[in-house]
Amino acid sequence: MRSLGLFKAAIEWLVGTARRFDLRERHHRDAVIILAASAAVFAFSIWFDLFAKLYQFTTMYNSWELDELFMLSLVLSVGMIIFGYRRIQDLNREIVARRMAENAADNLARHDPLTGLPNRRSFTQDLETSLDDLIVSGQRAAVLLIDIRGFKAVNEIHGNSAGDRALVEIAQRMSSILDPTMSIARVGGDDFAIIQPHIREIHDPTHFAHIVMEAIEGAAVAGDGDGSFGANIGIAIAPDDGTDAETLLRHANIALHRAKDFGRSNICFYAPEMNAYVERRGQIERALRGAIRKNAVTPHYQPLISLQDNRIIGFEALARWDTPEFGTVPPDVFIPIAEESELIHELGAQLLRQACRDAMTWPDDMILAFNLSPRQFREPTLGMHILGILAETGLSPHRLELEITESALVGDASAANKTIDHLRNAGVRIAIDDFGTGYATLSQLITLRFDKIKIDRRFVHRLGKDAESAVVVRAILGLAKGLGLTTTAEGIEDAAHLESLKATGCVEGQGYLFGKAIPANEIPALLDDGHQAKSAIG
Repeated sequence: MRSLGLFKAAIEWLVGTARRFDLRERHHRDAVIILAASAAVFAFSIWFDLFAKLYQFTTMYNSWELDELFMLSLVLSVGMIIFGYRRIQDLNREIVARRMAENAADNLARHDPLTGLPNRRSFTQDLETSLDDLIVSGQRAAVLLIDIRGFKAVNEIHGNSAGDRALVEIAQRMSSILDPTMSIARVGGDDFAIIQPHIREIHDPTHFAHIVMEAIEGAAVAGDGDGSFGANIGIAIAPDDGTDAETLLRHANIALHRAKDFGRSNICFYAPEMNAYVERRGQIERALRGAIRKNAVTPHYQPLISLQDNRIIGFEALARWDTPEFGTVPPDVFIPIAEESELIHELGAQLLRQACRDAMTWPDDMILAFNLSPRQFREPTLGMHILGILAETGLSPHRLELEITESALVGDASAANKTIDHLRNAGVRIAIDDFGTGYATLSQLITLRFDKIKIDRRFVHRLGKDAESAVVVRAILGLAKGLGLTTTAEGIEDAAHLESLKATGCVEGQGYLFGKAIPANEIPALLDDGHQAKSAIG
């Protein structure tokens, strides 16, 4: 009976062990088979009556030498039991390691590895859960989509590691202002999202959005305490603006884009009419693609004036687009769309080619000024493409002046220097546009070897209105003179601006005082009478 109890206990242990295995796995099935075989041999060996009979049988037929066979089977059964036990231990360790790996993989799949915050997938699931609770309780919640303003500049000026440190600090700052009912996630490169549940009035998310902005603005740039971050925030309200996560995130994103259109650091709530804005923007992009194929975006030309003798010395090419669907589309509408949709490279090359052809009809001493988009300037083969267009159209490189905004200089300084040197060595002049409003530094003015500084129209417009603008203009003119650079003032609209600039030593100017941008076929009329700017004063 004792052997029967041992056999029963062994069978129960075997069944309990086998239940812990996934029999769909081959090595699990092998282990169970080994255990079953071992248990069978063991049970066979410990069964007393059978053992006794076997013993008698082996003694009766000792000449058969079955006792050695019996002992061998006993040893083998013990060995198989030990092997099975060891295999069970190995499999248990493997199961634990696999579960840990699966948990780590699931955590990685649901969290941002840089900031440790939940990612978009996890945020969407949390939002769906919150919405289910809202529907039951009849409450409202806000979804805030946050775009960090200034991050891209830090990333490009100070490097990716500085940008990563900034994102980690910003994530920690925003997490510290949340109450336990809120959720935050990093849903894009520099985009974050927050769920604010249980809102009672519309000013609740507005007030909280301002707190978020204050937290972000306090973050340090590159760890040096120079806080210059900001944020644009788009807000969608559930269930008013949607009852599912996808719809709310899409509407919050629409509101965010609208906030960015309004300028620096804005908060914008989603409104149904914004859908029309997004649709119109899409229509403009599609129309722009067609216009580029048909060469329908054309250059117009604004005169560049020598302020000392009131003489036209060249023209700046400005893009103009007239459409049957939308009428005249302003450049500040279609140029950003071209940049975001990567159409700017094709459009820029097309406009430069046409402008060079037009300039070939002007007197040989006239220069052509042409603006380069920051996206164009970051193209490694830009210099080669521009010189190719000059060779194709026959325009001398010495007559071309390329204008680069300060924002185009951030990023790879060595690549920027190489492009500028390539063009300048061929004879092309380089001007820095809108100086004083972007990221240019004194070292960049020296190392990147510019030929001209263009004073931004915002400083020119305030001349005579505040002393600070006059100080800035004089400082820029002094800097340019010290570095041996020419200066051009933009946005000259009245005689007071002109006299003030001439008195402080500005060399060149442009603006409505001298004339607006005109099509190429109207230029010959302006060039009569010794190229004098007839539309200037008197």
